[in-house]
Amino acid sequence: MRRRPVASLLVLAVLLGALGGAVWAGLADPALLEVREQGIVLTERASTAAIDVVLLYLLVGVVVCVPLGVLVAHLVRGPRGVAVTIVAGLVAAAVAFAVGRTLGPPDPAGLTGLAAGDTVPQQLGIGNVVPTVVWAAAGLVGLLAATAVGDREPEPEPEVPVPR
Repeated sequence: MRRRPVASLLVLAVLLGALGGAVWAGLADPALLEVREQGIVLTERASTAAIDVVLLYLLVGVVVCVPLGVLVAHLVRGPRGVAVTIVAGLVAAAVAFAVGRTLGPPDPAGLTGLAAGDTVPQQLGIGNVVPTVVWAAAGLVGLLAATAVGDREPEPEPEVPVPR
C-alpha cells in the first residue's frame, strides 16, 4: 500500500483533533478556583467540574476516533492499519489537548490583580495520559467494528475431483 493514504489519514487526524479541541473548549465548563490568602485552590465542591472536563474530553475523543478507525480499516489493511489507527488517535488527542488549552481559560497562576475571595476558571486539563490513550482505543474500536462487518472475500469452493 502506498504512503499517501497514511499521510492523508494523519493530516485528517490533525484536523479532527483541532476541531475536537475547539469543541472541547467551547463545551467545557471548567471548575471555578477560589483565590485565598494562601493562593488559588480547587475546592471539593468544584472538583466535580474538573472531572466533567475530563469526561467531555473523553466523549469528544470517542466521537472523533471511532469514525477515524473505520476509515483506516477501509484504507490500510492488516497490522499496519492497527499502527496507523493508534498513531492517528494519539495525534488527534494531542492536537485536541493543545487547541483546547489554547482556546480555554488561561492558567490562573499567571493572572494578576486577584484578591482573596475572587473566583477564576481552571485551565482545561486532563490530569494524566490515560484520557489520551482512550482516544487511540476508541479508534481501535472503530477499526475492529469495520473489520468485523466489512467486505469479506468469499472463500473459494474446494475442487472436487471428477472420476474418469
